[in-house]
Amino acid sequence: MGGESLDKKILLRLDPFLHHKLKIWAKDDIGSINAHIEFILRKEIEESRR
Repeated sequence: MGGESLDKKILLRLDPFLHHKLKIWAKDDIGSINAHIEFILRKEIEESRR
C-alpha cells in the first residue's frame, strides 16, 4: 500500500463564520484546521467517556 494513509476522509460543510474562527484558532494553537478539529473531537470524546 505505498504510503497510503489509513485515516478516513470525510466531507465537512461549515458555516463561513465558523470556518473563519476555526482557522484563527487552529493557527494560534496547532496549525491546520483538520488537526485542530481532530484534537477537539478527541478531547470531547475523552471527556464524555464514549
